Amino acid sequence: SPAGSPASIDPFVGAFTYAGGDPERQAALAALDAALDDLDPISRSLARRKLADKDPAIPEITIAFANGETSITRLDSIVRAPLGGGPVTVARNGREAQVTHELTSPLQLVETLEGARGRTVNTFVLSEDGNDLTITTHIEGDRISAPIVYHLSYRRR
Repeated sequence: SPAGSPASIDPFVGAFTYAGGDPERQAALAALDAALDDLDPISRSLARRKLADKDPAIPEITIAFANGETSITRLDSIVRAPLGGGPVTVARNGREAQVTHELTSPLQLVETLEGARGRTVNTFVLSEDGNDLTITTHIEGDRISAPIVYHLSYRRR
């Protein structure tokens, strides 16, 4: 079926729980922390509160599809965007961002969030059997000298 149809997103629909354990969590936190080293002390403190003090390994992520829109729920945050459509403005973590959701292959869903200060790309890669989900997060910002990249593993609930 064509990209963007319910049948093509179906393998992603469901709830996934964090399965990467402490090693992945620590690697993600280290990547976040390393990116903040170049900042001045005040900026580093503010950024650390926004990034590194939050656990990047969200316990559960839910992906849904209805009426042409993909919804990705993390904790109490739901990001909705038309699958394969143009960017929509959403508020997330108290800030506005332009968001797109695109199915780039049958087993890869890409979420892009672009805000005034940077860009985050979350690439969701589903295993062939549909049970394992790896999320690669790539963060670029106007205050960090190099992108932050980390990977987290999830298992279908």
